[in-house]
Formats: sequence, structure tokens, C-alpha cells
Amino acid sequence: MLEQVISDAVLDQAYDWLCKSRQDSHYNNDVWHLRFHWDRDKALLQQQLLAGDYRFEPCRAIRVGGLSIGVWCARDALFLKALTLVLSQHLTPQLSEDCYHLAGRGGAKGCVRQVKQAVDGYQFVCRSDVDSYYATIDHKVLLDLLAERISDARVLDLIAQMLTRLDNVNGHLHWVNKGIGKGNPISPLLGALYLYSMDKVLGDYCDQHQLRYFRYMDDWVVLCKTRHQLRQPTYCATHLSKAVISSD
Repeated sequence: MLEQVISDAVLDQAYDWLCKSRQDSHYNNDVWHLRFHWDRDKALLQQQLLAGDYRFEPCRAIRVGGLSIGVWCARDALFLKALTLVLSQHLTPQLSEDCYHLAGRGGAKGCVRQVKQAVDGYQFVCRSDVDSYYATIDHKVLLDLLAERISDARVLDLIAQMLTRLDNVNGHLHWVNKGIGKGNPISPLLGALYLYSMDKVLGDYCDQHQLRYFRYMDDWVVLCKTRHQLRQPTYCATHLSKAVISSD
């Protein structure tokens, strides 16, 4: 799998994404250095990854609207995007069809559109989310889930290195050993995988009882026809999500 991630086609696709996403960056941003030396740096990146010598730089944490957003250096962001492109093709077909934030699933607008089309047939709605979801993800649980689906140990090692990272907060470095960062291109995919068990239980229950289940990131909705039907999926989701997040 690593060979696919570092292929010219995938890296060039990730490079185009990086150029577009950071086209308005300050002239001192490292994206311009990467763009100027891309032909040379691409070969060096491929060589380091194959040799097992690649190391992530500390991720810069920025406060935006009360939230902490991680900003990776240009090289790391490019590699994470390339990794996301390949893993999305591999993992998305294995994940719940009720999870709408994955690529090709319609996103927030698609999820709202599907709920709107279905809601007229139901009288009761259960809506909830997982508190501090990204920040509470257990790395060991996540890596175990990935190991069940990815056979390339080199890719797993790189993901583990990315998860247990150094955050640069105003010049002070902090080890992060729990949670995944917002602003990381691979975070939505890993977040979808982490709640696969909840999607499976709730999705199967709703299919069996002619209910509807929808999830976008850490927000989920169950449409029910009776008040009695409302209690069971609410209980299952609440206790299962707590079990997944607190598992060690």
C-alpha cells in the first residue's frame, strides 16, 4: 500500500490539492519552498518513506473561534493527503453507508437533503453527538481497528507516528497521546472508522425496525415512528459511543 501512496500519480494529486488549499498563504509559508523545489523534494520524499526515515514535524496548533486547529507543515500535509486518497479507496467501501461526511457520500448538504426527504414519514427524532469526539479518540483502539483492515505495517507505523505527535502551541511543544487533530486531511476518515461499531449496531437496528439513521462526523440522527421506538436506539447509541471512546 505504501508504494501506491508514494506513486507519482497520487503524490501529484496531493500536490495539486496542497497548492489550491494554500494558494493564499503568506509569502513566508513553507508551501512556496515546497512548490519551488517540488521536482527534487518529491523524489526525496519517496526515498525517505521507502527507507523508513520519514518523520513528522511538530504540528502548529492555532485557536480559531474557540477551537484548536492543527496546521501541518506543507510536506506533512501533502503526505497526509496522499495517504488519505489511498486509504479512502480502501476503507470507505467497508464503512457504513449512513456516514455522510466521507468522500462521495454527499457531505453535510447531502445528509440534510436525505433527512429532509425522509422526515415526513416519522413523528419522533433523536438527535445527539459525541462530546469532544476528536479530542477523546483512543489511539490504541483506532490503530487496532486499522490493523484489522490494513496489512502494510509501514503505513500503520506512519499513522501511529502521526497520531502520537508533537503540537507546537505558541512555541511550546506538547506531546499528544490521545485524540486526532482537526485540520488534518485524514481525520474525517479515521473518525468514521472509529465509530463503525455504533454505525453497525444502530444501522442494523433501524433497518430491522423500519427506522432511519444518519451520521455526519460526530452528530447522529434517528427518525422514529413511535415514542416507544425512540427509546431503544437512544439507549444503544449513548452506551455504545461511551464504550468505544473509553475503551482501553
